[in-house]
Amino acid sequence: MVRMWRLVSALEIDEAQAMKVFPAFSQHQRARDELVSRGQEMRVSLRQQLANKDDDEKLLAQMAQIRTVDGEITTLERDFEKRLSNVLTARQQARLMLFEDTFRTDLQGMVRRMRGMGERGPGTDGAARRRWGESR
Repeated sequence: MVRMWRLVSALEIDEAQAMKVFPAFSQHQRARDELVSRGQEMRVSLRQQLANKDDDEKLLAQMAQIRTVDGEITTLERDFEKRLSNVLTARQQARLMLFEDTFRTDLQGMVRRMRGMGERGPGTDGAARRRWGESR
């Protein structure tokens, strides 16, 4: 919900536009969330395959599936932008293009501040190695 209100503010849309943008945005967000979730699950599986030292064929097959989902996300984004191009002005479309990066950065900053980690987050000493299954 916060995202939607921030989007309305960033795009400076009027009521008539909002009536068209809200349903499109909601539908897009649900579909995107589903694809992102599926991609994350596949990446978890890929990490497990690496840890289990599965053969290259299994790794390549999993990577191909991940790339397919990533492509579906890209297509979904492109279709969403096309759908809104009939509703939004060029300036609003430009704001939409920049909105996602700004929103994500702001959200990450808020989460870090709430956790007391400062603006840049915790150091990665050890965390990155553990994530990749490496030892010291």
